[in-house]
Amino acid sequence: MLFVTLKAMALALLIAPAMVVAAADPIEGRWYGQVGFPQDRVDIGLEFRRNAAGELKAYLYQPVINFYGLELPGVVQVHGANYTLKEYGYSITRKGETLDCGGSFRRRSSHGYPSAAASWSRLARCEPTR
Repeated sequence: MLFVTLKAMALALLIAPAMVVAAADPIEGRWYGQVGFPQDRVDIGLEFRRNAAGELKAYLYQPVINFYGLELPGVVQVHGANYTLKEYGYSITRKGETLDCGGSFRRRSSHGYPSAAASWSRLARCEPTR
């Protein structure tokens, strides 16, 4: 009986590290907003969630170009309330239940897009479209 108990404890110690899950970050979830210049705004959604490796990833929802849950390259870097996705040129600040880029939202490319304003609000719930 003692051997079975020791064996069970040893097994628990071996699998316990694999069960450690990263704590949820306040940015995790879905966000909806608009990006662009005052005369040309487009709807854009972002979702932040962890992948199987525990990395914080960003997913793009942009109906105008038919992107629905497109995984963006790279891993989201967290610096307090500031989040960057270097590979995609995003730098975002979380302010409570809103995300803001302070006019520095840009998609790096050879075209040299200028900065554009962007802001998002947390989606409490998403309803499927029909």
